[in-house]
Amino acid sequence: MKKLTLRQFMSEKKTGLLVRGYATNSADVPNRIEMMNTLVNKALAASVEDKSFISQVDLLVWANRNDYPKEADCGELAPALRRHFATERRVKVHEVVTGDLFCSILNYGVALQSRAGCDYSVIASAE
Repeated sequence: MKKLTLRQFMSEKKTGLLVRGYATNSADVPNRIEMMNTLVNKALAASVEDKSFISQVDLLVWANRNDYPKEADCGELAPALRRHFATERRVKVHEVVTGDLFCSILNYGVALQSRAGCDYSVIASAE
C-alpha cells in the first residue's frame, strides 16, 4: 500500500458523510431539518489545505413504517430535506424503507457511497 502525503490523500481520495435521521411526528420536522442543516453546513465547510474534506453527503431518513410504525419517520422529513437542500448538489436525501435504524441503514449508506466512488465514509449524528 502506497503511503500518501496529506496533499495526495486529499486530491486522490473521496470521503462521504452519512447522517441518519427521522421525525416521528410533524412537529419535530423543523427541528430535525435545523440539526441536519447545521451538521451539513459545518461538514461541507471543513477543509484541509484549502480542499473540501467531504465530497458528498447522504442524508438517510429511516422510514420503515411497516416494521416500526410508531418509531420510524412520519413520512415528512425526506421531502422537507429535499426541498431544503434542493440547490446543494453534494447533498442527497434517501428514504430508507427497509431494515433497522442501526446496522441496516448504515450498511445501505456505505453501499451507496461505495458505488458513488467514495473511498471513505464518515458516519455522524446531527444530535
